[in-house]
Amino acid sequence: MRIRLRVPTDDEVKSSGLRGWFQRLRESFSGQAAPPDPKPRCVLKRDIDRRWSVRGDAKYFFEGRHCKNTGGAWHSEYVFTVFSAGELQQIRVVLPEASITAWEKEHDQRMSEDHRLRLARETMEELVDLRRFPSTITVGAQTIASAPLS
Repeated sequence: MRIRLRVPTDDEVKSSGLRGWFQRLRESFSGQAAPPDPKPRCVLKRDIDRRWSVRGDAKYFFEGRHCKNTGGAWHSEYVFTVFSAGELQQIRVVLPEASITAWEKEHDQRMSEDHRLRLARETMEELVDLRRFPSTITVGAQTIASAPLS
């Protein structure tokens, strides 16, 4: 495949089409600074609507769950976006699988995904009540062990 680049004249304005894309690509390799964004990027990932839950004067949204293996130990990470006092924070609530497994053995049943989410949500709501917004918090083994049956 052969790509032919057209070299623009000095007075030519950058186009927004394919030719402009190649020109910007070529300029990025030449070491010139990229032009600033014409409009600022929005930090808010999603609009605040009725899907957001309210806790006091804060609103929060469950973003999702991630399973990670860190140093040979598996854990589930629940990510919440919290909007409080005009600022957005992201809180990651970590549930260690070792503690979950101990709870499952003690109660002789599997901890459901809804139960895990409820445990993570309660931990996050306690942080919102305390007005503390750490980026990551790990739920302790005692907290998981004292969780009631679902």
